[in-house]
Amino acid sequence: MTTKTANIATPQAAKEKKWLPEYNIWFYALFGTAVGAGTLFLPVQLGLSGPLAMLVMLLIALPFTYYPHLGLARYILSSDSPSPTLLSATQQYYGTTVARIVNALYTLTFLLIIFVYAISITNSADSVLRQFWQIQLPRPLLAVLVVSALHALFLFGKQVTLKIMGMLVIPLIIYLTALALTLISHWDTQNILRMANDIRLDAPSLEALWLLLPVMVFSFSHTPIISTFANHCKHTYGDGAENHIRRIMKPSYLMICVTILFFVFSCVFTLSPAEIAATKAQNLTILTAIAQKSALFWIALTATPVAIIAMAKSFLGTYFGVLEGVRGLVGSVEHDVLHQKTNQKRDKLISMGLIFILTLLMTLWNPNTLNVIAGISGPMIALILFILPSLSFWLVKPLRPYRSLTSLMVLLTGVASFGIAVFNLLH
Repeated sequence: MTTKTANIATPQAAKEKKWLPEYNIWFYALFGTAVGAGTLFLPVQLGLSGPLAMLVMLLIALPFTYYPHLGLARYILSSDSPSPTLLSATQQYYGTTVARIVNALYTLTFLLIIFVYAISITNSADSVLRQFWQIQLPRPLLAVLVVSALHALFLFGKQVTLKIMGMLVIPLIIYLTALALTLISHWDTQNILRMANDIRLDAPSLEALWLLLPVMVFSFSHTPIISTFANHCKHTYGDGAENHIRRIMKPSYLMICVTILFFVFSCVFTLSPAEIAATKAQNLTILTAIAQKSALFWIALTATPVAIIAMAKSFLGTYFGVLEGVRGLVGSVEHDVLHQKTNQKRDKLISMGLIFILTLLMTLWNPNTLNVIAGISGPMIALILFILPSLSFWLVKPLRPYRSLTSLMVLLTGVASFGIAVFNLLH
């Protein structure tokens, strides 16, 4: 009995120990979820946004990542539930109707994200086939093969799939860091000096910075894991959960920002503005562009396949949340064919079928992924990650202790990012 009591983590014990061994799993979980496929899209938009946007991103990346995710964790932790989630917290604060709306928005947001990954994987696979084997499959056939392969991975089961994803995290981060280091010798010095001399505070630069915001939201966001993270910490540490969350988040987000920024800037400094513009026009990721330009054999050989692996990992990680969301939507439909309360397996099969068909259709359509991210996905994530928690700090009485200048800045940043979606609708 004495031994067990000594092993229980308490708020007082947490103050005495800076780092607990059980923190490691969440450190790597946050790190691995944040550094992934989204990182491959940011250099393209950043390279098109100009030097002012690059300077601002360098300065705000850490608070831009830390405070919104901490705010979402606080929003969830403040719920009365011993095992809170985003939806249960929203239901407590705003009622069932608003919770259902948030669930629908959450599902739509991350459904669009798996569309982006499927489209990009298909385009990257097409690039690999043409680069190495001079084969160009018809788009419909390639789309069916890619989408079917992505869904077939779930036949291994959730636990096996998660283990495979976990195994890919560290190699991917090492690869991106090694690539960024290697590219230093390929930096275009004249282009860097030209950008440094071209930093100006004018209307076009501010507009480019505004358009960069939703892509930053997308690239640095790992919203789905925060609910699980907060749930675990409240269940494990009780009232001391927030102290533990902050202790894990700070070093994790510092490492995330250093890794992402180093990779992103190294890619932007290597490619010319024309090459970056061509990458967006061809609907490719930055790794494919680097592979096409680099004279280094190992980069040309590995860059696009690694991009496919990174996006497949992110697709799998996002798919579980999307599947649960779609099952919730199917479950809310009172229909003899679409939903039977006694047949949860049928609900799951219908949901997987819907996701498969919608993903295939979007992959066949092949819209520009950066336009989808900047115009829809990024703003929708901003609504859930930036606006919902920070606005609730001012509207919901139990959350008012969290009102601060930083929460206000998070709210304004979220509104600015979401404004992109409104702007697109009006134009």
